Amino acid sequence: MLDAVEHHADELKAHWTGGVSQSGTGLFRRSEAGRPTRRRHSEPRARVPLAGVINEDAAVLDQLALDWGAGSRSALVERALQLYLNVDSQN
Repeated sequence: MLDAVEHHADELKAHWTGGVSQSGTGLFRRSEAGRPTRRRHSEPRARVPLAGVINEDAAVLDQLALDWGAGSRSALVERALQLYLNVDSQN
């Protein structure tokens, strides 16, 4: 997910602002790959957590959503993944 945002940063910014940025890569600090924790829940979660995303990177996503006018971190990530996975969107 972070790769999707970094790889398409210029397109994402232009999507909401109508402008073009010169960002590129290096937006996030990334966490060290470790053993993922597993949780068992009796009911599905209402929201899916950003697994493996450190707090600093979540803050960067929040700030990018504000700066670019995406509305929310979720909207930013959704659009980034659509571009990254080359999925057609209705927008």
